[in-house]
Amino acid sequence: GAAEEDINGDGRPDRRTHEMGARGRCRTLDFNFDGVIDAWVYLDGAGQVRRRENDFDRDGSVDEISLYTAGVLVEQQRATTRAGKLDTWHYFTAGRVARTERDSNGDDYVDQWWEYPEQRSPECPLIHSDVNGDGQPDPGATVDLCRDRYGAAAEQTPDATRTGAL
Repeated sequence: GAAEEDINGDGRPDRRTHEMGARGRCRTLDFNFDGVIDAWVYLDGAGQVRRRENDFDRDGSVDEISLYTAGVLVEQQRATTRAGKLDTWHYFTAGRVARTERDSNGDDYVDQWWEYPEQRSPECPLIHSDVNGDGQPDPGATVDLCRDRYGAAAEQTPDATRTGAL
C-alpha cells in the first residue's frame, strides 16, 4: 500500500509514499497536477535521499537520474537531446559539480569533458573536446566559457576517467 496526499485539494493524490521494506521508501510526485508522475524520490532507511529520477518533458521516460551518498548529491545522469538515452554525466564533490562528461553527437562515446576549476564559478567551465574521434581531448579544442572574466585558460588535457564506449 501507499500513503497518498492531495497537495492542491483537487481530490486526486499528488504525492504517494510507497514503503519498500529494508530498502526504505519511494515517493512519487506529480508537480503539475496532471495525474502523471513527474519524479520518483528513493529514501534510505534513515529517510535520506539516495536516488531521484525526473521526467522533465512529460513523455513518461526518465530524463535525469541523481545519485546521493548519505543525502549528498554525487552524480547526475541526464538525457538532454530527447534521443531516449543518457548523454551527460555530472560528478560532484562535496555537493559541488567537479566534472562533466558528455556524448555531444549521440554516437555512444564521450567526446566532451567539462572541467570546473575550483577558483571559478560553476557557470564557467573549460570544455575539452575530441574532434578527431580518438576518444581523447584534443590540444587546441578547449572552449573557455568565461575567458573574458578569468583570462585565457591553459590548454590542458583533463584527467578523463571514462573514455571510449559507454
